[in-house]
Amino acid sequence: MKYPKVISADVDFTLVPRHQDFSKRTIDTINTLRKNGTYFGIASGRPKNELAPLIARWDELGVGYDFLIGSNGCVLIDLIDNKEYEYYFMQPDQIKEAFEVMKPFKVNPTCAINGESWSGYYDEFVELSSQYLGVPARVCESDDYHEMWQNPVGKIMFRLNDPELMPEIEEYVSKHCPPDIVGFKTNPRAFEFTDYRANKGVALKNFCALHDIDIADSCAFGDTTNDNEMLKAAGTGVCLLNGTDDTKACADYITDLDVDHEGFADFIEKHVFIPNGIRF
Repeated sequence: MKYPKVISADVDFTLVPRHQDFSKRTIDTINTLRKNGTYFGIASGRPKNELAPLIARWDELGVGYDFLIGSNGCVLIDLIDNKEYEYYFMQPDQIKEAFEVMKPFKVNPTCAINGESWSGYYDEFVELSSQYLGVPARVCESDDYHEMWQNPVGKIMFRLNDPELMPEIEEYVSKHCPPDIVGFKTNPRAFEFTDYRANKGVALKNFCALHDIDIADSCAFGDTTNDNEMLKAAGTGVCLLNGTDDTKACADYITDLDVDHEGFADFIEKHVFIPNGIRF
């Protein structure tokens, strides 16, 4: 595999098992990439307010990175030029459309509004997320959750109490979603909506354009549906062994190991470091 100038990687279930820290091997792999001239970026579905405490934790661990993609591609933080960009935030009418689509299902809506994490109601998943991120949760007081469609947001997420509902939701949304928004799963208990133009691939393309890098010289890693456009946009797309079937179908490679066994680091060692004579 040709040595990549840019690598962009999803976090949960790609670089780390969910709600766990980076392993030493993964940190060493990332830092070796950067020492050898690769720009490395973390591409998350999380909004900025949820990324902030994670960034502080990553910095303490010594994780190096050159850019951050947030809100499934609606936010690009370029740490090389110290600039921040926003793309295709959902407008209030689009957010309301997402609520209408999800009406048939028992789900808990969540989104970031003015730096605060809002949820439709308080449950164990909201509590766990709040504890993990150290971000207090705000809860809607209204029955229709109209507080959540008053301001533009990067995305709206609906948490599932029962993950077995996911196939039914995916099928229903594929038939009933308005054309100006798009819905997709981001983990077995989360289904999200964004503006139809927004995705992680758009942010990756824009980072490459800002630094005069051919997108063909980029590589992207992911595990599920919200990573698909990024894998397709990159010169080389890689899906983790634990990834979903739709994301594996978008990938040029599938890792030999899953995220629990450091599949990202293993792939980089085998396909990037060894073929290019890099010591690690």
